[in-house]
Amino acid sequence: MQAVIIAEPGKVDIVTAEPETGSPAPGFVRVALIQGGICGSDLAAYLGTSPMVRYPRVIGHELVGEVVETGPDAAAWLGKRVVVEPMLPCGKCYPCRIGRYNACVDLKVMGVHVDGGLRGVFDVPVSNLYEVPEGISADAAVLAEPLTIALQAITRPKVSKGERVLIFGAGPIGLLVLQAAVAYIGAEAMVVDVRADRLEAAKRLGAGVVYDVSGWAGEGTDPGLIAAVREWTQGEMVHVAVEASGHPASMTAAVDCIAHCGRISMVGWNKGPIVVDTVQLMRKEADVYGSRNSTRMFPKALEVLAGGHIDVETMITHRMPLSDARAALELMKDPKSGAIKIVLRP
Repeated sequence: MQAVIIAEPGKVDIVTAEPETGSPAPGFVRVALIQGGICGSDLAAYLGTSPMVRYPRVIGHELVGEVVETGPDAAAWLGKRVVVEPMLPCGKCYPCRIGRYNACVDLKVMGVHVDGGLRGVFDVPVSNLYEVPEGISADAAVLAEPLTIALQAITRPKVSKGERVLIFGAGPIGLLVLQAAVAYIGAEAMVVDVRADRLEAAKRLGAGVVYDVSGWAGEGTDPGLIAAVREWTQGEMVHVAVEASGHPASMTAAVDCIAHCGRISMVGWNKGPIVVDTVQLMRKEADVYGSRNSTRMFPKALEVLAGGHIDVETMITHRMPLSDARAALELMKDPKSGAIKIVLRP
């Protein structure tokens, strides 16, 4: 079988590995990969910008597969199409004990801390499997894992129907946040980014307003953005801001753009120090939520996908063989490629 291994930053090996031998361990099943998505964390592993990755590492955690072998304790899963929750929590720490295993203090994530699933077959705990219902295509199912991240980001601040949501970042997570908020929940959304092509995609996916901040190089928040938010909300400002860009300036802008008693959800991994006006946060009595991975969101993600609330064809821009993983990562790295989500197939 083939496996995609980041041997070291900048070096991708497509190796032919021996298939798993013996039966899966108790509580585990063996899954044959149908297809897997490339995530920003996979790109970070390739670029060497993730402090969590240890090399060499088989990448991949956005996975759709078929259960091909089980032990006697999991025979009912044999032959089922599944998506995989890639988190392996310790089960003992405080977050795990209160049911928030996504924030486990010793969390292991497939493709980051341990080997992932961009390989022919892999073993995974039964507890991490979710059956893909009939009627959901493999292309839709491969979006389930990133959709759980988006759903967590809007569930934490309790986005509700009719609210106005400002989304910073039109990458895959930001675009999934947009669709979940607008098409599934019934909120309204404005999207901010520096890339015109991504903002065009946001328009197609339901954004009522988009704003390009690429022309702003001054200190603080772009005054044009504040004016646009004020006009869009008839002066009230937004009820929720979702920071999905990872740009430090977006958090500053979020504080400036939320309404009094507004909420901020932080899902983007910031790439530098953040300057936050805490006095303004207190004056507005704002709520700030960290959002990490997801907790028990896979059933909801599959429900959203089954309902047709996600535009799969817009989200998946490239389909490539597993053997072209390096080319896929290079496409992800290039902002001119137009890539949103790249899917790899054995």
